[in-house]
Amino acid sequence: MARPRLILLTLCAALSTVGIGLSLASMWGGIFLAQQWDIGPARIALILLPTEHPPPSTELLQHFSEIPGASHVRSLSSAEVNTLLTQWNAPWPNPVPPIIALNYTGTPSRLEQSVKETLPTATLIAPPQQHSSIPSFTAIIYPASLLSALIGTLTSSAVLIISIALSAQSARLIQSADLTLLAQLGCPLHRAYWATTLRFGISCCIGSILGLLILLPMLYILMALLSPLMHQAPPQVSLLFDVSHPSRLHFLYLLPLFYAVLGWMVSEFFYYTSLRAPLP
Repeated sequence: MARPRLILLTLCAALSTVGIGLSLASMWGGIFLAQQWDIGPARIALILLPTEHPPPSTELLQHFSEIPGASHVRSLSSAEVNTLLTQWNAPWPNPVPPIIALNYTGTPSRLEQSVKETLPTATLIAPPQQHSSIPSFTAIIYPASLLSALIGTLTSSAVLIISIALSAQSARLIQSADLTLLAQLGCPLHRAYWATTLRFGISCCIGSILGLLILLPMLYILMALLSPLMHQAPPQVSLLFDVSHPSRLHFLYLLPLFYAVLGWMVSEFFYYTSLRAPLP
């Protein structure tokens, strides 16, 4: 009877590991995706200067930064300009025009008026209107990601703790006759409990390792499926597979050790409290 109980505990630990990993990865991935959309092309305006115009001066950049709703005003380098223009017309003939990029949160008509007042010869490429709802959408992603991660983590943790408690309860019921005999003989019961609680900890550790073996391919597949929505992979997810760089998700590699300690402590606490209760 002990083997099915330990197998079930191992499966619950694996399920809990997968649940916690997916919850945290979805939280950091959602926040990263929202940040990219929030500052991405949907809010970036481009100001094309005439080809014969000299590189933008600091004074000119300061004028554009004073436009209401404008931020992060910067002059694109020649390499950035070539990369940008080749997406519209490849190859772009030299010389390439100077381009100023800025983040803008106001209306395009107001931005165009401000640009014409500052530099009449400039050409404005405003953010597309169809993405105007993105800021309100990304504002929902932040709390939704945190809430989903909290619910997923708490649920996965509860599954593991409940499975440990139920396994300990069933083990105690099965061993009640033996424990009664040991108590009558004067043998300390905690010595008999030690082997059982140790097996619980080992089962949780093995289950967590199996969960990681399932979780890592799942994260890799999800990252590949979501890559078209992102300019680059979320650092926490992409660096999960590179142990040479620190990542928030790297602590998942410590879950087997944590689960082993948790399985031992929960079962040990359960048995410790059951010492004060009469055996059935």
